[in-house]
Amino acid sequence: MEIDNPDLEPFRREWREELGLNREGQQASDHEINGESPFYGDIDTPGVSTSVATETLRGESTIRGSSVDVEMIDARTPLCELTGNKRFIVAIDFGTTFSSVSFLALPRDTGTNDELNSHMYVDEIQSIINYPDEPRSGFVPRRKEVPTEIWYPKKAYLDQTHLRARHRPSDIIIGDDLDDDQAQNRDQDPDEDADMETDEDADDEDNKDTFWGYEVHQQLRYPDTNRNQNRRMARFKLLLDEGERTEKIRMDLEPNLKELKRKKIIKDKEDVIADYLKYLFSHARDELMKRADFSDACPVEFVLCVPPIWTPKASRIMQKNMERAICESGFGSVQNNSVDNLFIVSEPEAAAAYMLASTTTVSRNETFVLIDAGGGTVDAITYTVDKTYPLRLKAEGVEAGGYLCGSSYLNEAFQAHLHSRLQGEDYLEVNGLTIESIIDVLLFDFENVMKRSIDIVTSNMLPDIVFIQGLRANPNPEKRFTKNRVKIARTDLKEIFDPILEKVAVLMRAQLKSAKEKGLNVKKVILIGGFADSPSLQSYLTRELAVMRNYKEDRINLILPRAAETAVSSGAVLRALNKKDGPKRISRSSYGFLCTEEHEPDVYPAHRGIRPFSEPLDGRKYLKYTIFWLINKGEEIPTEREYPIRVFYIFDAEEDTRFECKEFLFVSDNKMESHYRKNHEKNKGATVVGVIETDMTFLKERNLIQPVDPEDGVRARRHYKVEYELVMIVNDRNLRWEARYPAGGEVQGVGQISIAAAFVPGTK
Repeated sequence: MEIDNPDLEPFRREWREELGLNREGQQASDHEINGESPFYGDIDTPGVSTSVATETLRGESTIRGSSVDVEMIDARTPLCELTGNKRFIVAIDFGTTFSSVSFLALPRDTGTNDELNSHMYVDEIQSIINYPDEPRSGFVPRRKEVPTEIWYPKKAYLDQTHLRARHRPSDIIIGDDLDDDQAQNRDQDPDEDADMETDEDADDEDNKDTFWGYEVHQQLRYPDTNRNQNRRMARFKLLLDEGERTEKIRMDLEPNLKELKRKKIIKDKEDVIADYLKYLFSHARDELMKRADFSDACPVEFVLCVPPIWTPKASRIMQKNMERAICESGFGSVQNNSVDNLFIVSEPEAAAAYMLASTTTVSRNETFVLIDAGGGTVDAITYTVDKTYPLRLKAEGVEAGGYLCGSSYLNEAFQAHLHSRLQGEDYLEVNGLTIESIIDVLLFDFENVMKRSIDIVTSNMLPDIVFIQGLRANPNPEKRFTKNRVKIARTDLKEIFDPILEKVAVLMRAQLKSAKEKGLNVKKVILIGGFADSPSLQSYLTRELAVMRNYKEDRINLILPRAAETAVSSGAVLRALNKKDGPKRISRSSYGFLCTEEHEPDVYPAHRGIRPFSEPLDGRKYLKYTIFWLINKGEEIPTEREYPIRVFYIFDAEEDTRFECKEFLFVSDNKMESHYRKNHEKNKGATVVGVIETDMTFLKERNLIQPVDPEDGVRARRHYKVEYELVMIVNDRNLRWEARYPAGGEVQGVGQISIAAAFVPGTK
């Protein structure tokens, strides 16, 4: 293997001199819509080798071949001394099978919008380690990623406080959209029965803990475990992918999700994501407190990595679960239940940013293919380096590709191979053991040792042996058992590995072929992700590239960065350091308020043919539950803007009624038209993302408003008219809305959400 350790310091000095910077002087509950309805007035809109080249990513340096534990804090003096006066950038790569958290500590006085030179900080980025029950082997460094898995205990052991506290505005039921029977049964789920207890439940283990990450793998090492497998969840990231390629996996997850909902362990399927993130964030917080001088007083800027194929809806769901996990773990803070200015970046862009900031291998205007080989999915995309500072990439019109051919599918193939070999060996099922549980134990060793070390491309590879206590010798060619042992020959391993490796190669060849047809000269293929550490994958792709040529008929090199498993989360930290020159702020979503409007069919086509509601208090006709859209999909949204509208409510003056007002914020990922009722076809897919409740009773108590008498000849009653200003405020990637009384005056109620998901990932 060819090792390339470039000296980057001359380049960093050049960057600092060019920019006039130096390290010391760097500038750098279910809601119901009850009571009165709001009334809205007019809007006021103001290399030539086939060998693998390994890049040293210095920010992820590790000690190899040493008996010393690899600690998260490097021996070198960090940029920010351990004074406690810090702010942290924390990036989360929530993967299908493995996740990682990377971070950077900065002086507290550096702002989130400072345009920092990310190249200067690449050495300071570190990743969380020391995960519970992480397998240790010899001198292998501590792992910087953790399995994306969670295993719940019985319902009786769970603290239901957080579950009950997870109010979702999307749970709102509009009263006139349902009949009484529907309203009465709206919260019932045919799969749920809180009082149902099965024999399987009764025989379940007595451990009260929820296992996550490596703890799940550790439990599977015990073949006689009796914890219910129906409460073990993996690959649940793909719940947010609505594509056809992941449909089967989502269907496979359904039985377990139904079991968890039946036992009242979760309310919605996405709760699994929040629960897992809670444990991940809790561990990250503990590690930062122990090793990075973190305290709860330190500001935390969160960065979320998302697949480029995710919809705004998927990103919204993910960020809401992040917010719940932040609240429940105590790591960082939220404002009005929202992450403040969450920054979202695409996974391949983040990985490329880290790779390119850590090496001189790829230069400006150079085109390369990036393969992100994870545990579940493998994605391939072609980029050209558009700018080196701040680093920006541009896609080249080559359609990105992706398959479900990550390293976890090697586990499935190994599992299927053992099932076939052990068929008929029923005598092994004694003392609580099953063939399935025996294979689970062998999968643990396959995951952590065998598949991470073998190279099936090597012709002199020796066969492997797996141990099964009690296995009887059988010389049959289909069995090939010796006493207590199964021989795994090279041909067996090729049957397991080759189909998966070939799918990755197909993705790579497709990108290179398309790039060549477009006249793009690709010199390098960069391989990242947890699967990138596989010697078999490295050798397989290297062999493929040996017979390929680029547009200029030169050879193509495979570049393998060190710490490939954390390239995405580390790159996301770099990308957050300088958000300048990102995509334009074009909204991919629409935002509006639920309202009641005066019935004006001559003015609004949306009102025509709709029977209005006659308000007995003022005698006027209205349409209830319409949506007024203030921000529309496709519009460019400034970093700072206010969208004020006039709001008024009507209350009976003869009753001792409190002036309680509610405002509901809706979102849609379509271009919308205002004035249509919520249940109209044109508002299909619109969902509630926020609610604020404002008590305006003080207006009556302080005599700031007087009752309104009915007009002559109008059938009405004496009433109060409560009028105030409702303002939607865009601030960077936050959307806040305020109820102000009087207009332009004191804030009476406020709500906030993150709208980072409304923009293309990487938008400032």
